[in-house]
Amino acid sequence: MLDKRVRQSARQGQAHADRAGQPEPRTEKLKVIEMAVPQSVARFGLPALPRKDKDFIPAFVLNTIARRRRHVVSRCGRRCARSVAWPIRVYTTVQPFKHTSVFAGGVATKNEEIAQSLDLIRAELKRIAADGPTEQELVDAKSYLTGSFALRFDSNAKIANQLLWFWQEDLGRDYMDTRNAEIEAVTMEQVRRVAKRLFEREEPIVTIVGRPKGLHPGASRLSPHGRRTGDPHRNRPSPGATMTRRADRL
Repeated sequence: MLDKRVRQSARQGQAHADRAGQPEPRTEKLKVIEMAVPQSVARFGLPALPRKDKDFIPAFVLNTIARRRRHVVSRCGRRCARSVAWPIRVYTTVQPFKHTSVFAGGVATKNEEIAQSLDLIRAELKRIAADGPTEQELVDAKSYLTGSFALRFDSNAKIANQLLWFWQEDLGRDYMDTRNAEIEAVTMEQVRRVAKRLFEREEPIVTIVGRPKGLHPGASRLSPHGRRTGDPHRNRPSPGATMTRRADRL
């Protein structure tokens, strides 16, 4: 039995070595789904860190710095708001799943300015990777995350939701006692390291729905009701909606 497993492991190692010299499969970085509306909605994503990674909590703090959501005003949101004339919404989130983790985000603005908004977001993520956040941004992010935690327990439904989530994520019985302390312990060095891990080399994969000016790769077409013409699954909830609801519990 041992000899069989050794031989199997050797074959797997050789197969991996044979693939190592081959080029990686080409990943489409931009998908445009045409829809006759005046505003484009873009979703983008990058590989992120699983919850068991030592840098997950610093990544969670970094995301709060990078995003604009609810009452948090982010670098990306401020830069886009200063640079484009149309009202926009920018958000990002870290979404840990059982076998993977995703840094995801989105932006919505008029068709003529969606390309510029995406360029600004890409540039800002690269700038965070190169320069890191400021000390004040780190302090503000940690203060927001720890101060808002109690709001997740201000109703019976929220308490039940949080307890279920603690169990699903295997966070342990002491999570409520240790969570804020873990966030407060995050250092600038950790956040800078995570920024480089997430944003330095990877380019986000982007999907846009609308008629973005100057962006057409991989285009397909949607009806004005928000589905592909003839799509039999028009009432099926979108994966993005499910992912967003899950991320809201983090």
